[in-house]
Amino acid sequence: MALQENVAGGISLPASADLSTKQYLAVKVNASGKLAVASTGEFAIGILQDKPSADGTIGNVLPFGGRKMKAVAGGTVTAGDLLKVDSAGKLQTAEKSIVDTSDTSATDPVQGSAVVGVALEDAVIADIFQFLGFASGAVATTAA
Repeated sequence: MALQENVAGGISLPASADLSTKQYLAVKVNASGKLAVASTGEFAIGILQDKPSADGTIGNVLPFGGRKMKAVAGGTVTAGDLLKVDSAGKLQTAEKSIVDTSDTSATDPVQGSAVVGVALEDAVIADIFQFLGFASGAVATTAA
């Protein structure tokens, strides 16, 4: 089903469930092509802007892409912090990447946060705060 995009630059997709309490949380597209709250490590497409109340109800999302947005803080955030999505779809300070060298593998993976933006103001848990949204890879760090 094709949906018309809204004029504010967002996208519209059906919700996968009642998301009426999930406004300003990070969302993903699930395997059914519907909006669902994103969790740690999942690819979030943007921030839910409204409150779709049932499966199939249309929800509006502002995609990450260099725009000022609002989100719910999942912890203490300081202006300038790089941000990641937590297990509840809230945004919190991202961790720097590390290489897991706890085993003897020659192919240790890099572990780090998938960055979705940078905080534009300070916030504490459950605050709605402004951030600049953009999709990025893991937080870079220099070798020790």
